[in-house]
Amino acid sequence: MLEEPANSRCTSSGDTFNDWFEVDEDNNGEPNNWNLTPWTLCTIAIDSSDQAHGANSLKFTSGNNGSGIAVSERFDVLKSSKLNVFYTYKSSVVDSLNKIDVKTYDAAGLLVSTLSVLSEGAANPTVYYSTSGQVDIYATA
Repeated sequence: MLEEPANSRCTSSGDTFNDWFEVDEDNNGEPNNWNLTPWTLCTIAIDSSDQAHGANSLKFTSGNNGSGIAVSERFDVLKSSKLNVFYTYKSSVVDSLNKIDVKTYDAAGLLVSTLSVLSEGAANPTVYYSTSGQVDIYATA
């Protein structure tokens, strides 16, 4: 799950589907393989005017307290392995809360764990910043 509840932009890369949010086959404003859930008075939109890579980014715009959640479709990973998450993001203010979580599920589709890749609320970059994080995928996932 990619969660950025502030005035932020992010681009994705790696094993998630639809890197850089470039495909929207049904023209519904939501990139293929991603589910966008804006909070009340907030927006999450594909933005082609400001991006670090590719043609697009996602822009999260806050109405009050946060802006919403973007969740990628599930994808398979090996149990008892490490998942590297590479991402690029920026924020309009340094002290907004920006989060990237990886949720793991068992074969029945039940949530096993929520693993934090990014949880920053005090020192966010105001220009695009590329970095990575790593999480351990538990044997029960």
